[in-house]
Formats: sequence, C-alpha cells, structure tokens
Amino acid sequence: MEHSVCEEDIGVITDNRLSFNKHITEKVNKANSVMGLKRRSFTYLDHSTFMLLYSVSTCRVWKNQVWNPCSVKHTTLIENVQRRATELVPGLKYLPCDQRLAVLDLPTLSYRRLRPGGMAEVYKIVSGKRCNCLQLILFCEDCSTREHPHKIYKRRSRLHLRN
Repeated sequence: MEHSVCEEDIGVITDNRLSFNKHITEKVNKANSVMGLKRRSFTYLDHSTFMLLYSVSTCRVWKNQVWNPCSVKHTTLIENVQRRATELVPGLKYLPCDQRLAVLDLPTLSYRRLRPGGMAEVYKIVSGKRCNCLQLILFCEDCSTREHPHKIYKRRSRLHLRN
C-alpha cells in the first residue's frame, strides 16, 4: 500500500492534518494563470469587459464553503489575486485596492465569505430553485397547523445494533 500525505475528495485537497495549504496554493496558481491569460488575450480591458470576464472566473471561489480560509496567510494569498486582477483595468492601477473595488462595485472576498446568504441558499435548495436535491431531503409528513410545509424531517441517529 502506498503512503499518501494528501487526499482529494469532492475536488478539495486536504492533507493528514486537515490543512488546505496545497488546495489553496493550486487555486491561487490557477487563478493567476487564468488572469495572465486574460491579460495577454485582451489588449484593452474597459470597465464592462473586465466585469464580464471577472464574473465568469469561478475558480477562486469553487467549493469555498469546504475550504474557507481561516489563516491570515491563506486570506492574503486569495485577496492578492483579486488585487492584481483589479489592476488590469486602465486608470485604476494606481488607486488603492479598496478604492478600485468601490469603483468597480465589487465586494472584498472576505465580505463575500461572511455575507448573509447562507439561508437564502438553503431556501433555494429546499424550494427546488437551485438544484434537484429534493430526493435527498425528507420533509415532515405530519405538520401541525403552526409549522410551515418545508419542515425538514430529522432522522434519528439511534440504530438497532443489538439483536
């Protein structure tokens, strides 16, 4: 049997200490290479073209609910990608990063991780608007008059282990 330090599951790389160092490094390198490709492919990026290209690039936030960076080192690495990307817009290169984000009407990545949107996503999933996950969610059949119809059935963890 071969010895492995890192394991990839659902597209997220973790090591034996549950650290996401390799995963974050790979995502930052991928985002930097995509940003360099966009910089070389387009000779002039105006505000609207940049916003279109920036909204398409999703590799920086892919499954970030799993690997949400908690260390300052990882947060700095990820936010440097956004900082360098906003420098591509002509006329904004010499502004501070927070002013560039304000001009482009973009939130910081730390705000995007902390913004209140989790319950909105839960509602979209439960109501069937986001994905077809309804076969994974069991709703309560016997709702009383004071409960809403989207009450999720909580399975009991006790199993019949003894025969």
